[in-house]
Amino acid sequence: MIRLNSAQQNKLKKAGVIALFLFGSKALGVDGPLSDTDIAILLDKKVPEDQIFRKSVDYEYFISNLFPKIKDIEVTLLNNAPIGLQTTILREGKLLFCADYQKLADFREKTIILACDLLPFIQYHQQNFLNRFYANTT
Repeated sequence: MIRLNSAQQNKLKKAGVIALFLFGSKALGVDGPLSDTDIAILLDKKVPEDQIFRKSVDYEYFISNLFPKIKDIEVTLLNNAPIGLQTTILREGKLLFCADYQKLADFREKTIILACDLLPFIQYHQQNFLNRFYANTT
């Protein structure tokens, strides 16, 4: 598990990071020699669509410098991630750092409400996709 010292925590706060999660195979304990390290960052606010790529690269560089001993880090901006990935990270990810537990709780609540609202639509479209897929394979 990744441990953060106070200097690293201060750098995260100054960079506008509300929470930092480890997720994926390393968080679940099923990583292998080729596994990368998946990190999700919750920012104070959502990044505008036209800035996502640049901000993702900036934060990936920032996190890589923050943890120089960890190779192959993949950073996800949690605010801008698809709802399915957001719920997976919040459910299965390991919280490494939190600057503001109230803001994290608010984000969790909004994500759960949105996921519950969208779940019937997602299931409907997934089922339609599977039906079309299997109809074309027989």
